[in-house]
Amino acid sequence: MRLYAEENFDRGALRVERAYQFSPSYKILYSLALIQRHQNNYATALSNFRRYLGEGGDAIPAERRAEVEKEIAVLVPRCATIDVKANVDGADVFVDDAGACSATALGTCIGKTPIPAASS
Repeated sequence: MRLYAEENFDRGALRVERAYQFSPSYKILYSLALIQRHQNNYATALSNFRRYLGEGGDAIPAERRAEVEKEIAVLVPRCATIDVKANVDGADVFVDDAGACSATALGTCIGKTPIPAASS
């Protein structure tokens, strides 16, 4: 999180993603979502904040839960959902010349049909 404090969000995201790969924990999802929010990666940040709340459950302190719920309220209107239908698997999907992604834990882009439904 030192890189986050230094506003080095790209390197910070890589380090936090690696930490999550080695030790998946709901606590890491919070840090990852914060970084993604500052990268303007709103959909993935929203997904990871929601996963943080869901996976952390009652272990999350009330103050932190309120903070995350406030972040979610800010992010929801900044995100949209599209429904992609294709009659072939493996087709590349682009939105505004970028590979369409489902909001996965680490924000990796899937960009091929069928794209899994995003969790709401």
